[in-house]
Amino acid sequence: MEWLKEFFSNFLSWLVEVLLWVPQQLFDLFLKALLVIIDTLPLPDFLVRYQIDDLIHPEILFFLSQSGLDVALPIIGSGYLFYFFRRLLTLGIW
Repeated sequence: MEWLKEFFSNFLSWLVEVLLWVPQQLFDLFLKALLVIIDTLPLPDFLVRYQIDDLIHPEILFFLSQSGLDVALPIIGSGYLFYFFRRLLTLGIW
């Protein structure tokens, strides 16, 4: 009788594992398909045509690079990204 309890216990643990694995794989496939769709989209002409050097005067670019803006913007962006994901994961409670 003990072997029957062990069998059902093992079967239920396997079933739970499979039921948790399937949504993860479906989400993974969805993200891969989304990535393929985004990769097939062409860039708009206004993004391909210009570079930052063409749009901003060289003296302004020099002073921006000396001010440390190239270091500050990723730090500020990561702060906003952390704030956004924290709000998203806690459903806006925190």
